[in-house]
Order: sequence, then C-alpha cells, then structure tokens
Amino acid sequence: MYIKGTHTHIGFADESHYNKGRYPALAVVSLKKSSYDPVKKQICALLKESDVKELKWEKIRDARYHFAAEKICRLIVELACQNTLRVDTLIWDIEDSRHNIKGRDDLANLHRMYHHLLKNILQSRWDNGAIWILHPDEHTGLSFDSIQYFLKMTQGELTPADRDLFSNKRPSIVWKQYYHIVGIEPVKSHDEPLVQVSDMFAGLASFSYECFTKFKRWKEFNSPQGRLFGEYRKEGIENGISNSEEVRFAILNFLNEECKKRRMRVSLDSHCGLRTKDPSYPINFWFYAPQHGLDKAPTKEYV
Repeated sequence: MYIKGTHTHIGFADESHYNKGRYPALAVVSLKKSSYDPVKKQICALLKESDVKELKWEKIRDARYHFAAEKICRLIVELACQNTLRVDTLIWDIEDSRHNIKGRDDLANLHRMYHHLLKNILQSRWDNGAIWILHPDEHTGLSFDSIQYFLKMTQGELTPADRDLFSNKRPSIVWKQYYHIVGIEPVKSHDEPLVQVSDMFAGLASFSYECFTKFKRWKEFNSPQGRLFGEYRKEGIENGISNSEEVRFAILNFLNEECKKRRMRVSLDSHCGLRTKDPSYPINFWFYAPQHGLDKAPTKEYV
C-alpha cells in the first residue's frame, strides 16, 4: 500500500492552444522529489531577479519577460544535462489525417494526449518502480480522475522472470512494476513555477511550428550578413512581424542554440519546428504522428 508522502517523483504539466491554432502542445516537467525544492528555489530566484511574478507564455511580449525566459531556458537545459529533470513536450497537427475530421472534440483529444505523454514519461523515461504525484495546471474542462484511471491500467505488466542459474528453475511469470501514481492534483500556475516552465515550453513548441516561416525571415535579417537593425525594424513591420513576435523569436533561437551547445539533439530547421531526434534525451520535443489509418481523434457525441 502506498502512502501519499512516500512518493519519489513529481511531474508538472500544462498545455498551449489545445483548441485554437494549428499546432497545440502539451509539456511535462518531471524530476525526483529530492530535486524539487532546490530546482524551485533556483527558478524563483531568477524570476525575482527579473522582477517577474509569473512566467506564462502569453505574457512573454516585452524585454523584461524576454530576459527572464532566457534565464529560465538556460537553467532548465543545464539541469536537464545534469539529469536533474526532464522536459517532454508533445505537439500535434490538427490538419493531419487523425485530426482533420468533422466534429473533432478538442477537449477529449487533450485527454488522449495527456495519456500518451504521461504514459511514455512514467513508463519509459524514469526508473521502474517510481512513485508519482502529478501536478497539472488547473483546467476546468479536464477530468484528471479519468486520466489517472487509464494510467493505472498500464502501470505494470506480467513478464517472464529470469531463469535462476543456481537452482535451474524454470522462469516464472512475475508482475513488473513500471510506476505507481499516488494522485493527480491540479495546481494554480501562479503558485507553482515548474508549471510555468511547462507552460513556456508548450508555448514555445506550438509557436515554433505556427510561425516558422516568419522566424526564418527574422533570423535572416538578424544574421551578420543581414540588414542593419533599423532597416530590419522597418522591413519587419511591413512584413507583419510584431514586437511580441520579435521577443518570442529571440527566445526560440536562444533555446535552440542552448540545446545545440549542450548536444541535446534538438532540431528546429529540419522539421520547421522544434523536434528531438532521440526521445530519451531530457529535452524532448515529440511530434505526434497518426499511428495507422484508424487512428482518429475523438468526436463530439451529437455530431
């Protein structure tokens, strides 16, 4: 029997644009319970230093939030390199064969994506037998009880045990415990900086696909061979690149460069958006691809 206070790992989750735009995203920050307080302390110190109370993606539009976001990105990539935490982000395309269907239920689909991402993290990205508490951002339309129910159905499997070489006994069937979930407890974003990190990574992932063409133009103008900044400003305005987009392009470029510097195998240009070549790496951008012809998003009952 598991007691709530005995959990060994914690996950924090948030989503971006699940019901608007072409590329919704969902991000989960996961780490050991023993790492939580030191990591939270470092994030809070950087936010205080930047005079930012809450680092939500929608608020990142000016210089103050810009520099705060870069500080947090640098810290998170550094902690990931030390295997202190993971950030796994799932992105999907509502115009692919799975989602481009009549009567698609975006909220029910978000449930499915929570299940896909959390199952992958809990089952494959941390040690077997971990005991988890999960803290998603509050979302009034989501039933986290049902997500927990489906995750509990896949938390272990029956598997043959290894042969005992000393007694020469035949292998027996044993229960292999992948993970155990103590509970899923939604929290308010402004109270939990690691949910804010999840929100920022989900926002960055969605933005990287939605605005990739503009980003490439912005990067070209800002390259050593590009135009002078004053000319770029005029050209940028004429081409519909807003001030807030400039701030976000700079953060996206910064994160991409930090990942390359640390050899995290994160790609941006190759797939016209953030994607990780090897999902075992601790900064993981995973693009959902339809699994087969019958893989369809859920639809609303009345359609």
